[in-house]
Amino acid sequence: MRYVNRWNILASELKPSLQKGLQTTGVQMVANIQANAPRRTGFMADNVYVSGPLVSTYGAGGSPSSDEAYLLPEVTPQDEYSAIVGAAADYSIWVNFGHHTRSGSFVPANPFFDRGVEQTRGQFETIMAAALAAGLV
Repeated sequence: MRYVNRWNILASELKPSLQKGLQTTGVQMVANIQANAPRRTGFMADNVYVSGPLVSTYGAGGSPSSDEAYLLPEVTPQDEYSAIVGAAADYSIWVNFGHHTRSGSFVPANPFFDRGVEQTRGQFETIMAAALAAGLV
């Protein structure tokens, strides 16, 4: 029996499908997070983004309605097999985890980001299986 190593061929065929699956998972996670986000002006929810192996949606949510809010810098993946989902509005973390106001009262957490991530966790395998099946046909 002769051994033939075809790993390079298989890897090159898997790469686009894996990247598509990661990007699709990131897009779905953004949608789930946005669906859970409170909306007073829409700036925070609209600036949840995915920076994936194929495209970034950072900054697509527009500008803040006041001078007090701003976009945090984009966080990008370190390799071509990763995706980052982030909340770019500078105050997103305080809404998600709760905070004290200037007067000392406490605003309870509204974990919109955490809920969206958890919703997507159950969808990951289905999304990746569909991307792999579509790419290997």
